Amino acid sequence: MIGKSSDIYRRFAIIDDHSPIELQLFRVYRIERNSIHEKRLQKLFLTKRIRGGWFALNFDDIDEIDRYLLENKGTLILDNLKKIKQIPQKTNQDSTHNPTPDLMQDIKNLEDVVEKLKGALDGRTKL
Repeated sequence: MIGKSSDIYRRFAIIDDHSPIELQLFRVYRIERNSIHEKRLQKLFLTKRIRGGWFALNFDDIDEIDRYLLENKGTLILDNLKKIKQIPQKTNQDSTHNPTPDLMQDIKNLEDVVEKLKGALDGRTKL
């Protein structure tokens, strides 16, 4: 979600309580004129919008958001994404990286949940 709040932890708790999946805060920034930056970032990722302030972003997108906010004098308050990026990967004999079977199943499960959430948000399915 790309959004703003005067009390991010309170807002996150409310959103998390109503979510069918467990949510985690990846990044929190403090930035002046946050409404302007929220609108700019949401416009930048318009093609990845799921609904409202929810977006289907990848690590490169998050890195782009980081660059934008740091260039605009944002202050990083919380960074949990480092934990996510440090998932170990096994290598095979030809040294190409292959995700572990457990990681592949986790990704598949996450993709399934995202599809269910998209369907619920646009009225196609019930959770």
